[in-house]
Amino acid sequence: MIKECEEKGLTSSYISELIIPSAKGDIYVISDLHLAAGIEPDFKYYGTENFFYDEIFSRFIKHTVSINKNAWLVINGDFIDFLRITNIPEREEDFVSWQDSLNNISINKSLEELKNSILPKELEYGLKTHEYKSVWKLICCVQGHELFFEALAEWISAGNKLVIVKGNHDLEWYWKGIRNTLRLTLAEKIASLSGKGTDDVFKEFIFPDLYFTDHSVTFNDSVYIEHGYIYDKFSHVKGDPLMPNKEEINIPFGSFFNRYLLNKLEVVFPFLDNVRPREKVLPLIIRTDLNLGIKVFFRYIPFIIKLIPKGYFFYMFGKLLAFTIPLLILIIWAAISIWAAIKSGSIHIPELSGWLVTALKAIIWGISSYFFVKIVAYFQLAEPEYLDIDVKKIMDAHPEYKFVILGHTHNPDQFEYKGSWYYNTGTWIPIIEITSSELRWDKTFGFIHLVNNSSGDFMPSPLERWNDDSSRVDKVTLIHIKNN
Repeated sequence: MIKECEEKGLTSSYISELIIPSAKGDIYVISDLHLAAGIEPDFKYYGTENFFYDEIFSRFIKHTVSINKNAWLVINGDFIDFLRITNIPEREEDFVSWQDSLNNISINKSLEELKNSILPKELEYGLKTHEYKSVWKLICCVQGHELFFEALAEWISAGNKLVIVKGNHDLEWYWKGIRNTLRLTLAEKIASLSGKGTDDVFKEFIFPDLYFTDHSVTFNDSVYIEHGYIYDKFSHVKGDPLMPNKEEINIPFGSFFNRYLLNKLEVVFPFLDNVRPREKVLPLIIRTDLNLGIKVFFRYIPFIIKLIPKGYFFYMFGKLLAFTIPLLILIIWAAISIWAAIKSGSIHIPELSGWLVTALKAIIWGISSYFFVKIVAYFQLAEPEYLDIDVKKIMDAHPEYKFVILGHTHNPDQFEYKGSWYYNTGTWIPIIEITSSELRWDKTFGFIHLVNNSSGDFMPSPLERWNDDSSRVDKVTLIHIKNN
């Protein structure tokens, strides 16, 4: 059925900006689920997994289906965390299963080709981003999160629609084979639920109700949704979607650290990438496991630097170099001048008491820290916690957008600006606040529910979260924080 539809041009489209001009029904938006390989055969999870909530998601979908018909669910980026799926096919049946899955979507590879394609580096870090290798990763994800995908099938089979927006952790949606694998997975599950044939399910549910978009989706010219990774230099893809060989995905600067550093660390320290504030991560590693900390600096990071395409270094640090080189020259010149003046006796330095030296050190350290923070912010050398500035630029450029919805930062947020509303739906994975030593449960399982009124307009509403303990929807508590 997939092959027939490809010949008719039904499955091969690659839409950059999806526009739904006259959507009916309510809109639900969630983001940053980060599903990896899921539960293992021994009923445990590998350290790189962050999503443990298949049953919770299933109950959320059942609740939502019970109160809505003809609704839209938008998974706004970082749905599948391909970077964190490091499983490698090992047994003969693994390769047979991989080959069968590829054959089902018209990608033909012999067993020998698949076995010989796995490089030594991939045995340690997981498969790379080729289309057929990405299919293996998606297969692993589906097998480890069966209940989650059954819930998506239930959502669609109830007459609702599903939109998948690409994020920086699931750039692999670029591949037609990945989109077709999800189509086939959901079709088979809907067929099992409904008792209908797979071909009928494709025609009735999958093709009319499942959408993919590379960048954004807009509903009724008033609701604009995108993941938001393009506003983060660490996550923004520089250049074309594919590498020059046209066989691998062009992943951004930050993804190299996810693949080659965080994956290695999280098998020792699960949830390490979820620790907030981020600057506490390295001190935590060094304090807990000094040997691992030494490996980070002298093995993992130098290895990553060798792998990152050199164009990314100028993209990330070009402005900083242009700023620091003249500054260093000025500092060196000033230091030489002062030293020469001291040697010649033209400048006399008085003796300073100990308390005055301590006070001067504190002042100099405070001033230096302040300017360091400002430099980091100015040159965007840290991942953004919030996207307020970029959102306001979008709203200024598009006053017709009454709602702008992003994800990416994992920090839920909402505010009104010039008559339009901004929402960041946060994440469904645990965030660990090291300052309070507890999981940030009250901010997970978040979503925005935009109600379509009788006039066809969407109404503002607060961010909400699924309270699984009580099987109900609660409002997310957010506090205005004044920026100094």
